[in-house]
Amino acid sequence: MKKLFVLLILTGMIAAVNAEVIKNPDSNTLWLENGKNIKTSPKLAYKNFIWNAEKIKITPHEKQGFFLEGNGVTGVYLTSSNQYKWLCLDLAAVNRIGNGYHALNMVAAPKLSGYGPVTRILRGKYYLSVEGTPGLTEKANGRYMRMTISNAKLHVNSVSMIKTPPCLPDVTPANVKKGDTVTIRCKTVQKAQYVEFKFYQTYTMPNLKPAKDIKRCEAKEVPGSNGTEWTYTFTYNGFAGATWGRDKKGFKKGEVLLQIILETEDEVTDNFFFLSNTFQ
Repeated sequence: MKKLFVLLILTGMIAAVNAEVIKNPDSNTLWLENGKNIKTSPKLAYKNFIWNAEKIKITPHEKQGFFLEGNGVTGVYLTSSNQYKWLCLDLAAVNRIGNGYHALNMVAAPKLSGYGPVTRILRGKYYLSVEGTPGLTEKANGRYMRMTISNAKLHVNSVSMIKTPPCLPDVTPANVKKGDTVTIRCKTVQKAQYVEFKFYQTYTMPNLKPAKDIKRCEAKEVPGSNGTEWTYTFTYNGFAGATWGRDKKGFKKGEVLLQIILETEDEVTDNFFFLSNTFQ
């Protein structure tokens, strides 16, 4: 009987590890979808963690994560709260398929704006806040995340809902005008050895620079922060490299994508945030 009891416990532990969604894998994570035994439905399912596979092919990767492939809309109901309000999409690889429009657009939760890169989808970790969603309380509630994929095959390492990203930027002022001094403050969870910023125009993804002669936007460590706070400052007179008239029209909310290259003692990661700032 004792052997049977131990066997049942081990079986339960294995099932929990192999589940399609791991709940609270650490104190910073509410849940993590790793693609194992991922659940799909031929149409929208009004249940948590069942992906809509009506127009997008969804298959698990043999080692880590899963694939989203095709041209259309997919989505999934997931849980979030005002404690865990950051959605993280970890892209391991991106391949263009077919011809024409190549893009990824993400809406983290209802009533929020959709953001995403067009023409060139960079691999790395994308962070979207669900703050501002109606009814966001301490209790974890269902939220619908929608993704529009255009002529792409995405290898997703994981999707998760977390409390705090490993690095979090604060860009001021909120509404940037030409001649303004722009300051980026980046706080990191772990001690960083190096922090660099890159800017992109989400439409067609050209690299934006504060000035033509600037090669790298390397942040400076704030004295006394022990490597957990970094800053970068520049005078905004329009972004060099802007296309489609944005050098004159400026940028609306979500049209500038910020990449944070974060180097710690253990790893180097690419972290992406769609800036809520406007640049005029």
